[in-house]
Amino acid sequence: MVNPADVPSTDKEKKQKTDKVDSNKLARQLRSGNLEAIYTHNRDVLEDRVLLRKRRTLVKDLTQYKNRIKADLHFFDIEIPEQFTRNPSYWSKRFLGWLNELEFNRWSGTASFKILIEQVITLRKNLLEVNKKVRALSRDKYYQKREALLRTIPGIGPITATIILTEVDGVINIRKMLQKSYG
Repeated sequence: MVNPADVPSTDKEKKQKTDKVDSNKLARQLRSGNLEAIYTHNRDVLEDRVLLRKRRTLVKDLTQYKNRIKADLHFFDIEIPEQFTRNPSYWSKRFLGWLNELEFNRWSGTASFKILIEQVITLRKNLLEVNKKVRALSRDKYYQKREALLRTIPGIGPITATIILTEVDGVINIRKMLQKSYG
């Protein structure tokens, strides 16, 4: 497979674009050795990458909903009790319980606020499930050895290591191909 932008085309070939013209153009370029193959990712790695990107989306969505809840609290001048703000990550079950018990002046305010809380709870459950799947993926034989090596770097855990491995898989495989070619 080659990058289409790397295939030189004349103005005539661009104006008279047909399968026959394109085939002849590719054949000439291949014969002359002007084309360089590009790396295509292994489908399994692409599927693994999608799981990790879904995780990133869940984290982003969860942050947005938490921010919406904090914005509503601020808008309605509701102070978060000190017992929850001492810890920087105060989104515990107790905190969510406190949020769920809040009552607004009108039923509509309470209902809309509870919808936000339910979204946070749902997103947290989904994120927990995805985290379990990512940890299982990090133990997969394809990643296991390299993941363990990456985890020796301070601050890198199983999730971050697996993210790195799925995102740079092509670079790792290209390096292996070059080592085989050039020794």
